Amino acid sequence: MEPRHVIESLRQPEGLGRAETARRLAQLLRRIFGYGVQTGQMNRNPVADIQAREVLTAVKTKPRAALVDPKAVGALMRAIHGYRSPITRCARQL
Repeated sequence: MEPRHVIESLRQPEGLGRAETARRLAQLLRRIFGYGVQTGQMNRNPVADIQAREVLTAVKTKPRAALVDPKAVGALMRAIHGYRSPITRCARQL
């Protein structure tokens, strides 16, 4: 198996808009083929030569708001603890 075959396989989920899935698949294949090399079932790891950052499209991320003020975090924790419904309280704590 050649790296181009692996790249073609990774392009399929990427073409469906699943760039993160393609990246994770590349990581998994790197580990699987690495195991094959270590156990003597393969001569080389075709995924080791592939740099996902160069071959695959970048994953789009969105900046998320975060509480960085310790007082605001404390107020949030008190508000979560104040819920009367245990189901809502547990969900909020997650």
